[in-house]
Amino acid sequence: MRGVRVACVVPDWIRTERAEAELAAMTPEERAAAPEPLPLEALTDAVVALVRDDASAGRVVVLRGGDG
Repeated sequence: MRGVRVACVVPDWIRTERAEAELAAMTPEERAAAPEPLPLEALTDAVVALVRDDASAGRVVVLRGGDG
């Protein structure tokens, strides 16, 4: 197919109510090992950047949270 562009964003946890609830349910040790959730803006910024850049076809963007 011509004209099809594929790119991918692979995020760690995104800061949502569900992620916050899951973190709250963890033990202190599990929370310490979990990455810091990313703000939603980090995900949306990455997606918009891929859409705007014609050279981004085939690119995979990995978004990592904090070190936990």
